[in-house]
Amino acid sequence: MVRRIAWIAVSVLLAASLSACGPKDLVSVARLDKGDISVRDKFGNQVKVLDPADFLKTLKEAKKIVDPRAEGKTVKTDYVILNDQGMVYYDDDGKYLIYTDPSQKRQAYQADLGPLISKLTGLPPKIVSGKNLDAKLSTAFAALSRTKEPWAASFESAGKQVVMVAGGQVVSSGYTMELEKAGLNKDGTLALTVRLSPPSGGAIMVVVSYPYLELAVSSLAELDIRIVSASPSGDKVGHVGLTKVKDGQSIIPIRPERGSLLTERVKVSGFVKAPAGAASVEVAVEDGHNVLGEKTLSAPAAMPDWAYFEADLDLKPATNPFGAVVYRITAGGKAEEVIVPVSFSGK
Repeated sequence: MVRRIAWIAVSVLLAASLSACGPKDLVSVARLDKGDISVRDKFGNQVKVLDPADFLKTLKEAKKIVDPRAEGKTVKTDYVILNDQGMVYYDDDGKYLIYTDPSQKRQAYQADLGPLISKLTGLPPKIVSGKNLDAKLSTAFAALSRTKEPWAASFESAGKQVVMVAGGQVVSSGYTMELEKAGLNKDGTLALTVRLSPPSGGAIMVVVSYPYLELAVSSLAELDIRIVSASPSGDKVGHVGLTKVKDGQSIIPIRPERGSLLTERVKVSGFVKAPAGAASVEVAVEDGHNVLGEKTLSAPAAMPDWAYFEADLDLKPATNPFGAVVYRITAGGKAEEVIVPVSFSGK
């Protein structure tokens, strides 16, 4: 009897020992159940997870895997899930979750936190930077970036935005552009700060070039774009005009920007799609009652497709404080019109 009791005690202790030594879930390993959870993105924006139940459930169910780096895979940090006790790094593309313990030993897990992160209020949507992000749109960006001054265009594609930010004309090769910061303004617009950097070590080649940055934004948020560039007195920050482009649109106005205040003279510019050769664009400035100025502009044949146009228009005095710049083109028997709302000085 004594031996039987002793054996039962040993069995209980052994089972407890095996249980204690068994694999732990990510929540337990990183101590994420000890206090409030927050999520921080790669731009430094951080928000508290108000209802962490779904986060904790997904993290508990995360599958432990071999460290992707050991298999030659790239692992980046899109987000950090953290509290006062620990933190886990999350790669949204590979769905990798990486925890580093106090001895610097890495443990890798895999789970999809994307749907949960996208619902958090206060974090900007996911933004991807790179080249050839959209098979249909990206091929046009080299042509659309060829402007003297910076500008940006936003295209809707499958529920996301593909954005081209052009740095304007520079007199050297080797310039680079990168998304330096993203965050939400108080009015909910997505603020993007892009840095334009000269080639390290000086000019690679003295030649006119037109750097641009391509971004894919996972939502259709309103955008507020700035370009930062170095100057002798420090960083120079400039607003970038943005044109929203609809699918199939053949005229892309650049200036004047939407909501501009016009005086007696205005510069109009943009691109027109001219795959069959030169194209003509009719431009008229109207105040709702009268045409204040109009001109037919010629855009030379271009490869591939998009041709640039630019001209100055002298305007008559406006009789209404609000109006529009109207762009019209007829190609292949089809007429197209793009309207840019503006206002007038002194009215």
